[in-house]
Amino acid sequence: MKTKLKNALNDFSFEELKVLEKDLVNGAEEMRAIIWEKMQELSNSEKFCATCFRELENAKYSLALGTRLKKRVSFCEIDCMQYFISHLKEFEKEITAQGGKNEN
Repeated sequence: MKTKLKNALNDFSFEELKVLEKDLVNGAEEMRAIIWEKMQELSNSEKFCATCFRELENAKYSLALGTRLKKRVSFCEIDCMQYFISHLKEFEKEITAQGGKNEN
């Protein structure tokens, strides 16, 4: 991971690196938001657990969500699936607040 990060930083200008350093010093809120967004994007894949984002070779548990465009979400263990189900209303509120569309 260290090598990938170094390679990614090669594309940054000096000013961009200063902005990144300032964010890190101030608690890395922007970085945290960017990482969370990327994790959410990856979690929309059946290759990752929808709760903990663990990479899956063969999902043990899956759910199909939606009525028109069925979306399948996968989980590594039953506790991740239970957590997801118990927080489904909260997730739906977050998606709606971010301007996402509700498929149901």
